[in-house]
Amino acid sequence: MADDRQDVQGGNPSPASESSETPRNLLMRLRVLPLFASLTDEQFRAVANLLRSEQAQLSTRLIQQGGLNTNLYILRRGLGALRALDASDREQTVGQLQVGDIFNEAAFLTGLRNSRTVEALQPLVLWYIPRDTFQALLIERPDIQTNLHYPENLPPTAPRPGAQHPHPRFDWQHPNEQVVLFSKKHPWVYWRNLWPLAIAIVTMLALGLLVRNEPNSTLVHIYQALIGVLAAGTLFYAVYQFVDWQNDYYVVTDQRVVHRERTPFTRDRQSEVPMNKIQDVGTDRPGLLSYLLDYGDVTIDASGLRARVRFKDVPKPNRIADALLSQSTRTQLDTHATQRAKVRAELISELRIAPGTPGSQPVVRRRPAPARQVAQRSGNSLGGVRNTLAPYMRAVQGDSIIYRKHWLRLLEVVSGPILGVVLYVAFLVLVRTFVPDLSAILFDTPVILAVVLVGVALLFTTLYRYEDWRNDIYILTSDRVVDIDRSPFGLGGSTKREARLTAIQNVNSDINGVWDNAFNMGTVIIQTAGSEGTLRFESVHDPRGIQRDILERMEALDARVREAQSLERRREFAEWVGIYDELKKLYGDGQQSQ
Repeated sequence: MADDRQDVQGGNPSPASESSETPRNLLMRLRVLPLFASLTDEQFRAVANLLRSEQAQLSTRLIQQGGLNTNLYILRRGLGALRALDASDREQTVGQLQVGDIFNEAAFLTGLRNSRTVEALQPLVLWYIPRDTFQALLIERPDIQTNLHYPENLPPTAPRPGAQHPHPRFDWQHPNEQVVLFSKKHPWVYWRNLWPLAIAIVTMLALGLLVRNEPNSTLVHIYQALIGVLAAGTLFYAVYQFVDWQNDYYVVTDQRVVHRERTPFTRDRQSEVPMNKIQDVGTDRPGLLSYLLDYGDVTIDASGLRARVRFKDVPKPNRIADALLSQSTRTQLDTHATQRAKVRAELISELRIAPGTPGSQPVVRRRPAPARQVAQRSGNSLGGVRNTLAPYMRAVQGDSIIYRKHWLRLLEVVSGPILGVVLYVAFLVLVRTFVPDLSAILFDTPVILAVVLVGVALLFTTLYRYEDWRNDIYILTSDRVVDIDRSPFGLGGSTKREARLTAIQNVNSDINGVWDNAFNMGTVIIQTAGSEGTLRFESVHDPRGIQRDILERMEALDARVREAQSLERRREFAEWVGIYDELKKLYGDGQQSQ
């Protein structure tokens, strides 16, 4: 990929590090870049108007491997180094940037994370085009978009000439999350499921022959009606199978792997595995036909068999497996590179080194950035009369999110008792109005006690079932998930199951049934590695939203734990280096033993 070289473009490099290019020469270098080579002069001037200027001091890391710098740069003055981690986790210099070089093209076009580090070996003067302003220009000027010449070695999801809009973002996609690969099932899967149509067509042909040879007009009408029904059913079946094939998709991003399986009107299931937890990727071709048509299964395992995503019947399974392994390796290298950058910053701070200036001077220590808070899609709290009498299905209290079963489940359990109350009251009113003799017995004798008791029993049943619904809650905190099942009014006790987020191996959402799909109700399945086993948030509203909540909390907790551990290691190492430096200043390099 171009990004593997940090997208360095340019002509003959200038050997003199202090030399600089004139603005005209720089524009000419940018003009002949393959990306812009097909633009008209007027179109190129619109692009050139986006250029901004930037300077970087000596030793500044303009781009960090694993970071998200998406500017397109052209070096006007100075000298830079391209660095990257190798398989042994050592940072190596893989090239140099000299005056006139253009770099970071792949990140500029795709928005993917940087695969190389760019460090200033001398003070740098640069021009750059921000990706966001460039994308805004393409929206305003579709003619420029059409004339761009995109490199052929960009990721599959990168835009291509004539594509006015990139692939739409998914509702589960994070703001800085980029799609690396998108796939559906092989087209053969659709055609393979159409075998019942052959039977229907043969049947219709047979009925057609009977119609031609049948003298009885009544039977002719019956045969024609059967043919019409079969034709309508055949069309419906073909459309249904096509929608079912189109609904399912497999996505690889720079952060995770996602499989969404949807059956029209009846089921919606989503499973995913974080990219940094992938342990194994395997492919399977079920038979000779799969080799001829080049399709098969790709299985992704992480943290054991519980966390598994299977890409079933996908085209070019080897290509998908290679992309998964490549992205997994890149994610690991980017993570290590980010940690090394933090160690470097910690050492600079501890040793009071100011990059770009001779000598030493105090440097302000930066505190680590706080973990990203999970976006809260509800501003409601648990307080208030409204929430006491009619609790929200999703409510936020402090750093906890409380979920209840769907309102539909409440209606299902209380509709019977409420109907009983209504019918009972209606019966008593009718008796009181139209049956005086029975009314006298029911209301003017001790039998009224039984009448009252029946009414109280019906009301108590309604209230009991409501309390049973309201008392069952699911809680997501910053470090665990909790399932609380309490009996109404404390009559039958309560049970509580919980699992630490660090013990969760997999989280799936499942919407099953026409009714559940219509009201976005389903189950969240939480599989853990510990004794907790599997927790199920059943009959909850928006199960995919709850799945996202849990996964975001898991990512935030994992980031906090890793940052705390890394920070502690960096500080210990920096202190050891600082002590060594102090001892060296006091005693030199030591004395030779006599």
